[in-house]
Amino acid sequence: MCENQELQDPLMLANEVYQHIAANVQKRYTSAPTLEMRKTLPFWVRCFKESVLYRSTELTSTAIDLFRRDALVSAAIIMRSLIETTALFNRLYEYCNVIVKKGTLDVPYDRNAQEFIRVLRKLSLGTTDKSVEKYLKNNIEPFQVNGMVKCLNTRFGFNAFSLYTDLCQIAHPNYRGCMNSFTNWNQQKNCVEFIRDYRHMKESAAWFQNGLALILNIVENLEIEIEELLPKFAKICEEYEKRQKDKGNEQNK
Repeated sequence: MCENQELQDPLMLANEVYQHIAANVQKRYTSAPTLEMRKTLPFWVRCFKESVLYRSTELTSTAIDLFRRDALVSAAIIMRSLIETTALFNRLYEYCNVIVKKGTLDVPYDRNAQEFIRVLRKLSLGTTDKSVEKYLKNNIEPFQVNGMVKCLNTRFGFNAFSLYTDLCQIAHPNYRGCMNSFTNWNQQKNCVEFIRDYRHMKESAAWFQNGLALILNIVENLEIEIEELLPKFAKICEEYEKRQKDKGNEQNK
C-alpha cells in the first residue's frame, strides 16, 4: 500500500504501487513441474494469477506513461482494460475463497469441484475467437465483464463501475471520445481549436488518475490476499485428490 497518500499526486501513488507489484511477479516456477502437477488446480490457479499480474503491470506502466504525456484518450482506453482485468482477478479470488471457507471440494457427485473447474476454465480460457478451437477443443464463453466490475463496488467500497462507465465513453469514438476530447471552441478568436493538452478536461483527467491509483491498490490487495489463501486452497485440493484416488483404488479391488 502507498504511504503518505495525502502528500503525493495520483500518478506518483499509482507508480509506487505498480513498482511493488512488478517487483513481486514471478519469472518462472523454480521446480520443473511434472505432467501430473500441471493438471492440478493449485498449479492452474497460480499460472492464471501470474498472467493476470503480468497483464496488470503492463497496462499500468503504459497508462502512467500516457497520462504523463497528456494522452488522455489512450490512457482511458488502457485504464478501462485494467479495470476489466482487476475485476477478473477479484472473481478468481472470490471463487478460491469459497472453496477455502467450505474447507473441502467434496460435495455430492463432486459438484463443488466440477463447478470450480468450470469457473476457472471460463475465467482463464474464455474466448469468442473461433480460430483457437484447435487448441482449446471447445470454445468457452467468457464472463460478462459488467457484472464482475460491479462486484468491485461491493467488495472494496469504491465506485469502480461508475469509473468504468466513464472510461467506456472515452474509449469509444463517440462525442466524449472524439469531438469533446480533441476540439475546443475559442470564443475570442471565433474558431474551433484542435488540442492535445486536455486543459478543458481537467476534472476528467483528475478523476481517471485518482481512479488509477485506487484500482492499483485493489490489485495489490488482491495479490496479497490470494497469496495468503493459496496454501490453504492447495491443501484442500491435495486432500480431495487423495480421496479421489482412494475411491478409485477401492472400486478397482
